[in-house]
Amino acid sequence: MTDLHPEPPLAAVVQLGHAAVQRVAELSGTDLLHIKGYAIDPTLTEEGRIGTDVDVLVRPAQVRDFLHALVAAGWTRVIGFRAGSSFGHAATLHHTCWGYVDVHRMFPGIGVDPGEAFELLWSGRRTADIGGIACLVPDTVAQTVILVLNAGRTATAGAIAPDVLTSWGRADGAQRAAVEALVRRLGAQLAFAAGTGHLEEFHAQREYALWRVMSEGGTRLEEWRARIVAAPTWRDRLHLILIAPLVNVEHLAVLLGRRPTRREIALEFFRRPVRGVHEQLLAPARHRGATATVPTDAVRGATGPEGIGADLTDADGIGADRTTTTGSAQPDRPGAVPASPQREQRAAEETGSGAGGYRLPVGVGAVDVDGVIYVAPVPEGPIRILTGSAAEIWVAVFTGTPDSVVERVALTFEAELIDIRSAVEGFVSGLLADGLVARR
Repeated sequence: MTDLHPEPPLAAVVQLGHAAVQRVAELSGTDLLHIKGYAIDPTLTEEGRIGTDVDVLVRPAQVRDFLHALVAAGWTRVIGFRAGSSFGHAATLHHTCWGYVDVHRMFPGIGVDPGEAFELLWSGRRTADIGGIACLVPDTVAQTVILVLNAGRTATAGAIAPDVLTSWGRADGAQRAAVEALVRRLGAQLAFAAGTGHLEEFHAQREYALWRVMSEGGTRLEEWRARIVAAPTWRDRLHLILIAPLVNVEHLAVLLGRRPTRREIALEFFRRPVRGVHEQLLAPARHRGATATVPTDAVRGATGPEGIGADLTDADGIGADRTTTTGSAQPDRPGAVPASPQREQRAAEETGSGAGGYRLPVGVGAVDVDGVIYVAPVPEGPIRILTGSAAEIWVAVFTGTPDSVVERVALTFEAELIDIRSAVEGFVSGLLADGLVARR
């Protein structure tokens, strides 16, 4: 009835990954918000959208310590801040059980100080049940802003991203007013304009060219030129000019699936300019004003965000001793909301259908994907799979009293109580002994 499955579906891994990262945050005293993917309110994204990794925004002053806490809990660094993107905003780590996590020290497009921005988002935080654990997420206003800003740096060939059409495009007047107010407080007008198709209104801004390349696509040469122009100081520009010819060793390692040799790094150094010239010659002409737009007043009469390109150094002390890559396919989103013992238990109590005699222990995550239960201690692991009668017992445990579990399972499988009582009670005892279930 149970199994330590070597390859649980991505939907289960990512949701339990959120739970594991939240638990590391709690144990290390770190303030963080889960963003994107399963952390987003379902009403703000198009149907069928799923998360493929865990994204968290960490209080900037706590980033270094949190990275150390993740490494101590079994995560390995894949790509650092400096090598991760043009904005140097996130580091990527990998866990053999929980998959990938992107640790954000800031969010691209937000112009105010990262610490101030985090505090603004943190002040409106709420909880979302992800993988059976109460995870902290921004409120729906902030989630809308994040979705639009993220879309602004994703090339969509002139089309408006589905997330924007759903979250911002369908927002009513009051919701839009709240979003616009937060955009202004975050200094995120330019990036918000890029996400909603109004980037041309910021043509005179220093960061315009960078967001144009991000939102419409461009060559490596165009991106680097835009990054240099967007840099806020001459020191930042000089730094970018000096590192532009260098090989992004961490990115090359991801492509190769291993750490590159010195010879491979040297070859890549000479190949880069050749590819850049070839790419530039083949690049199609891009014309201004050809993108679709979503009407908004949030992008008018504002100054662009500051600080893009600054502070591109990695957090100290996080080594890249091993690079791990995976090739998991993206599954369909589960048809039902992920199972949560807390949610089932609350529903049972509200309807009077059970006293909730059992609870999910602290540090245990659980999720239902297509009727299969995936449960694990977090962040330790491993993931245990409950199928068939085991899954039914699991649901019965959290929706009824201890005395009613056998009756509920018997009713489901049309079995005699005397025939299944010993097996069901023994299975529940095993869950208790393994620490996956606890009595209230």
